Amino acid sequence: MRTQVMQYRASGLSVARYCAEKQLSVHKLYYWIKKTKQIEAANSGDDKFNFIDISTMAIDINADNRTVAPEELSQPKVSLTFPNGLCLKIY
Repeated sequence: MRTQVMQYRASGLSVARYCAEKQLSVHKLYYWIKKTKQIEAANSGDDKFNFIDISTMAIDINADNRTVAPEELSQPKVSLTFPNGLCLKIY
């Protein structure tokens, strides 16, 4: 769909006209226009989108070959809550 967004932008047509000619859903094209803008903003270094590197947070809690207590595994090492309420927990 990113190709469709690029073609739409180059066409100079309105969204409604472009979608009618290409037999696309107007809502779907608007969705992909928004997603494409988000991807472009993230790739441009816009501070609206921030990423954290969790690969450096990897912890081998069993490095000394000891038995890991269940309570050590019950708490997430990283917990992210998104604006829509979705919570991602990494143990």
